[in-house]
Amino acid sequence: MKTRFSTLDITVVCHELRQSLYGMRVHQIYCVDNKTYLIRFHKSGHQSDGQPKSGDESAKEVLLLESGVRLHSTQYEWPKSVSPNGFTMKLRKHLKNKRLEAITQLGVDRIVDLQFGSNEAAYHVILELYDRGNIVITDYQYVILNILRPRKLGTDEDVNLVVKEKYRTESAKTLKDYKLLVGNTLKDVLDKAKDGENLRKELKKVLNPYVFYGTHLMEHSFIEMGLTTDLKINKSDLDLNVIEKALELCQKTMDNIKDISKGYIIQREEKRIGEPNASVISYLEFHPILFNQFKDSKDQKQSFVEMESFDKAVDMFFSSIEGQKIDAKALNQEKEAMKKLEKVKTDHKKRIEALNKLQEEDIRKAELIENNNFLVENALLVLRSAIANQLSWEDIQEMIDNARAENDLIATRITSLKLNKNHFTMRLNDPYDESSESAALVDIDIDLSAFANARKYYDRRRIAAKKEQKTVESSEKAFKSAEHKALKTLKEVAVKTSITKARKVLWFEKFLWFISSDNYIVIAGRDAQQNELIVKRYMKAHDLYVHADTHGATSVVIKNSNPLLPIPPKTLNEAGEAAICYSAAWEAKTIVSAFWVHPNQVSKTAPSGEYLTVGSFMIRGKKNYLPLSQLVMGFGFVFKLDDESTERHRIERKRAISIDMESVSTANQSESHMEEDVVMSESESENEDTAFPDTKPKLDLQIKEETNEVAVDSNDDNETQTIVKSKEPRIKQTKHKIKHNKKSQKEEKSEKQVLNVSDKKQQQLKRGQKSKLKKIKEKYKDQDEEERKLRMAILGHLTANDDKQVDKRDEKETENEITSDNPNHKNEIKDLSEKLTKHHIQSKPEENLIENNDELEEDEEEEAEATVGQSDDVKIIDTLTGVPLSEDNLMYAIPVCGPYSAINGYKYKVKVMPGSSKRGKAAKTALQLFLRDKTASQRERDLLKVVKDLDISKNIPAKVKITALNLSSVKGKK
Repeated sequence: MKTRFSTLDITVVCHELRQSLYGMRVHQIYCVDNKTYLIRFHKSGHQSDGQPKSGDESAKEVLLLESGVRLHSTQYEWPKSVSPNGFTMKLRKHLKNKRLEAITQLGVDRIVDLQFGSNEAAYHVILELYDRGNIVITDYQYVILNILRPRKLGTDEDVNLVVKEKYRTESAKTLKDYKLLVGNTLKDVLDKAKDGENLRKELKKVLNPYVFYGTHLMEHSFIEMGLTTDLKINKSDLDLNVIEKALELCQKTMDNIKDISKGYIIQREEKRIGEPNASVISYLEFHPILFNQFKDSKDQKQSFVEMESFDKAVDMFFSSIEGQKIDAKALNQEKEAMKKLEKVKTDHKKRIEALNKLQEEDIRKAELIENNNFLVENALLVLRSAIANQLSWEDIQEMIDNARAENDLIATRITSLKLNKNHFTMRLNDPYDESSESAALVDIDIDLSAFANARKYYDRRRIAAKKEQKTVESSEKAFKSAEHKALKTLKEVAVKTSITKARKVLWFEKFLWFISSDNYIVIAGRDAQQNELIVKRYMKAHDLYVHADTHGATSVVIKNSNPLLPIPPKTLNEAGEAAICYSAAWEAKTIVSAFWVHPNQVSKTAPSGEYLTVGSFMIRGKKNYLPLSQLVMGFGFVFKLDDESTERHRIERKRAISIDMESVSTANQSESHMEEDVVMSESESENEDTAFPDTKPKLDLQIKEETNEVAVDSNDDNETQTIVKSKEPRIKQTKHKIKHNKKSQKEEKSEKQVLNVSDKKQQQLKRGQKSKLKKIKEKYKDQDEEERKLRMAILGHLTANDDKQVDKRDEKETENEITSDNPNHKNEIKDLSEKLTKHHIQSKPEENLIENNDELEEDEEEEAEATVGQSDDVKIIDTLTGVPLSEDNLMYAIPVCGPYSAINGYKYKVKVMPGSSKRGKAAKTALQLFLRDKTASQRERDLLKVVKDLDISKNIPAKVKITALNLSSVKGKK
């Protein structure tokens, strides 16, 4: 397989890139790996803000550079590194917003010079496409500013490729370095090659060091001149004139290559084993012209694909090669499995044939003994007499030889003596068949008569027949077992290949993640860099930031794809549990608190005199603490569904419309009992629905809300500043002193007017029901029916009966209208409502922006890509189910680790708690438990088996203990 550019390829690709990229400006630079880089261009006709003018939709191009391998533009999406490396930052520093002025090939060498900018502001990127390759950044005088691989050029100590040294462009080979191979020069080259051990060497390999065309172009010219591609130099009939003409044709092709080039991919097609209609296509080579050796190929499986340009052909070749490697690997595994099966079948066949042949020989020998009974008996008589007369073995042999010399009938039939085994061998033939083929050598036992010897051969035949029957039976079992293994291997290969090709890594899988019970994606950073990335790029204005109240904990972000809906308390609690479990509290087995804040409270701006490291943030304003939770996680699997199966699971994790305040109050009361020395008891409070205000997210569309539930003014006296750092010192047990907040809340309560409800029936309701009903009325007082129906329709809760009950509800709302005794109270609530609406709905950009660090700064296009990926969050997670049905079409399985309350509804799940086992071992144990599940379908088992070990355990905390039903039986069988 061809994987590198030749001189011919570089000449063509430079010409094509000059036509497509000349004059474009560098927009951004990314790194795929340490050797591969992407340069994104936009046309110079763009506006000053980087946005294309109207009608200019295809104004962007991407150039891919791989050190030592390739250079081409690409239309495919390549995976980019999460954070750019140092060399990428240097490229950005020198090349950003520079215009591409020139793309040239240095001489005829495999070196490309890309010039960005002009005159003294110019920078050069020199790409070496030979040997191990290199990428060099120089200024306008070719002084090296940065280099990917510093090195020395040969043995010359004065020529070094290091920073501040000058890059010697004149060292590249030019046409002057190659002599024209004509006349005596060509003859001298061939005569020199004939000396020594090069006589069997091919002509193209002998000439290749003296020319720059490459072997493919020489083969093309040889065929054009009537020569063979494998012509050897040891042939005496070499026509130098024909060889000269072939080399002239090579030079002529090089001169005209820019006008005649297209793009050609040489491919090979092979049929899949067991699937006659399916085939595997493998790309072999890429060329700018269709060479004769490929045009007239005798290989029926080989063909070519023509494209309009060489640049596009190279792009398709390298972008498809990974998928084809997967197919090729699967094909090789299928061939290996069928090879083993064929070997078993061949061995079975040989053993049966050997037993059949042995039986035929025994029958034939027995028949020959019977037909030559007289000769056999006389031979036995002679040998028995000699032995009875106590003749030595040598004397007996001599006696037989003398009798054979006298043409004795008996002696001539005896061919050898085997007296050590008490046997002798006779040549017997069928008296009824005169052909020489009927003769055979038969061993005769001296102790047995002729007929006894025949019976011995019949018995041997009978034993061989029984052995054959047993062999057939055992071989059939062995063959069936081998066939079963082969089919199983083929099936596993097919499943793994289909999953590998269909498996698209979701954007949140690079982080710690889970799906909450209310269908929200919750992500968390694995390290300080990911914490920085999550907050800076992925956290939006309508999301929530959650953090454990201890140093070194991970940053957790709840993604809210619908800013019109609040995030339910259950999701908040689950995010808080994840923040605690992914902190040092897990190994310390210590319960700590967690809190949530809005994105505009998270800042990278440190107080004067302090420095915030990577992954550390400043929390400003009020922190909303969550109820204490246990250190319990869950581990399970979700399955990716196709579009048809997704409809069956549409309401599997339906988002709640309203907040279940009773559950929140219950959770808060339990927390109050746990922290009696920290939080003041509120059992005597008259307003029960405000018992735990800190866990209540603000409802985006609410018009009137009690002021003690919202912290609008971020500059009040209660504002606090906390630094959240991504390092892990020892955990300290801290008490949250929030008595001051409670006092201020009670003062606010005393200022509120008592609200009277006109309906007498409601006065007879229970205390909790009355509080809940009052809250609902306060929230939705000004909401009309049309708005209610719209919100219900969005959530899928609107039914046909709702339309019939509109009039009744309107009348009921009229009866239950709430009035205020204080005329100024409405104005206060109205002002608060305007602040809330402005705060939540309009979502100003400055609320989401955090001061950028130069090293992690990303352009607006990356932000747009991240936003597009996150806008489809609900669509993505709706295609994931933890409860697969028998009729579902499952594509692949994804391991997930999160709070047990979020995993509890999954079909495959175990409980994870702090312990002493390694997470890899625990993950394998859990997987074995899932595979032994009797309710698991074959497809589910197949998908679980092909999940990589690293993917299974990477999200599980360290040092764990798992518990589940029937877990002891799995451990016992290990």
